[in-house]
Amino acid sequence: MKRIYSKELKEGIIYSAPLFFDDGVNMFLAKRRALKKYHIDILKKWSIPFIITYGTIIDNENAALHHEDGAELEEIEPLEEELMELQEEEEKKKHMPATFSVQYLNRIVQNFSKNRSYVLKKIRSLEESLKQIFMSIQQGETVVRTAVESITESLTQLVKNFPSETLNIIISMNFDSTYEIKAIIASIIGILIAKNLNMQKKDLNNLLVASLLHDIGMLGVSKDITEKQTKLTRQEFELLKLHLLKSARLTSEHLYYPKEVGEIIMQHHERFDGSGYPEGLEGEAIHLSARVLSLTDSFSAMICRTSYGKPLSGYETMKELSQRVDKKFDPKILKSFIAILGYYPVGSYVLLNSKHFALVIEANEIFPYQPRVQILSKSSEDDAKINIGDTINLQDYPQLSIVSQIQNEKT
Repeated sequence: MKRIYSKELKEGIIYSAPLFFDDGVNMFLAKRRALKKYHIDILKKWSIPFIITYGTIIDNENAALHHEDGAELEEIEPLEEELMELQEEEEKKKHMPATFSVQYLNRIVQNFSKNRSYVLKKIRSLEESLKQIFMSIQQGETVVRTAVESITESLTQLVKNFPSETLNIIISMNFDSTYEIKAIIASIIGILIAKNLNMQKKDLNNLLVASLLHDIGMLGVSKDITEKQTKLTRQEFELLKLHLLKSARLTSEHLYYPKEVGEIIMQHHERFDGSGYPEGLEGEAIHLSARVLSLTDSFSAMICRTSYGKPLSGYETMKELSQRVDKKFDPKILKSFIAILGYYPVGSYVLLNSKHFALVIEANEIFPYQPRVQILSKSSEDDAKINIGDTINLQDYPQLSIVSQIQNEKT
C-alpha cells in the first residue's frame, strides 16, 4: 500500500483500488469512484493526514468505460501485479476488525467535541457583544457600525469554517430565549440560506445586519406584553407592532445603514399569504431578505427555551415550519431551508430502527427523511453489516429509517 497525503488530493481523481483511512483498516472510498469535494472536506475536518491505497490513478474516460461496457482498463502497473495486490487486499480484509479502531473513533469524537466547544464559546462571546450594543443604543449612547460588522464577519467565518458544529450547537443547546441569541441564530441560518439562494454579498450583508438588529425595538416593550401567554388585546398588539418602526429607525438614524435594511426589518412579520403585519403584504411584494428573516426568526423562536414552554427539537421545528408552506413562508425559501438542515438537521443525533446511534452530517433535498449519517455505535440487530464510523446515505438502505431524534439536555 502507498500513502497519499490529504493535501495532495484533488476533486475528480479516480483510483483503481479502494482508498482506506490512515489506520489502513477502514475503507474511505470504493474503487473507481471519483473523489468529491465533500470527501476532501471530511479529511480536512477530521485532521486526517493521509489515506492509503493499493491502486493507481486512472482517468475518467477509462473509469466510465469500465462501468458502462465492462471493458478492461489499461493500468499504469501490469495487470498481473494489480490482480495480485487486489487478491492480497481481499485476503487481508478477511482478518480486519468490523469497526474503527478505538483510537480512530476517539479522534473523531475529540475533534468534533473540540470544535464544538470553540463554536459555543464564540457564539456566547458574540451574544455578549450584541448585548452591549443593545444596551448602548437603549441608553442613547453612540454605537459605531464597526461593532455590528465585527459580529457579522465573525458569524460568517464561523459558519464557513465549522458548519456542522455550528448547526449542532444551534439545534442541541436549548438556549434561553433572549433577543441577542435569537438574533444570532437567525443570522447563522440566514447566512446558509443566502448562500443556497446565491445572494450577492451586499444583499447578504444587509440581511445579516437586519437579522441582528430586527428586534432591538422590542427592548422598550413591556414584559407584560412580550411574555403574555394569552391573546393580546387590540391595544397591546398595536404597541407591539411599534417595535418594527423603532428597530428600523435605530438602524438608519443611529447606525446610518441603507434604507434596504430598514425595509427588511419593517417587513419581517409579513407573511407569504398576506396574513402578516404591518401592511398585509403578500408573496413577492415582500422583500426577499424579509422573507428569509421571517423564516429564520420563527425558527430561532421555536428552538429556544422560554419561561413558559420547552423548545422544539430540530425535527419538530422542521415539521412545524413545513406545515406552513404557501401560507406563512415563501416555498422557495422553505425548500432552501430544508435542503440545508433537512427534516433531521445537520449536526443532530438520531436513533435508527436498527438501534444504531448516528450523527446527521448532510441533508437530503430530494428525500429529506433520509439524510447522510455517520454511525456512532454498534447494534445487536445489525443486518446491514454497518460499522462504527461508516458514513451512509439512508436512501441507499431501504431497510433503515430514523425512528427518533435524540434531544440533548441543556449544558
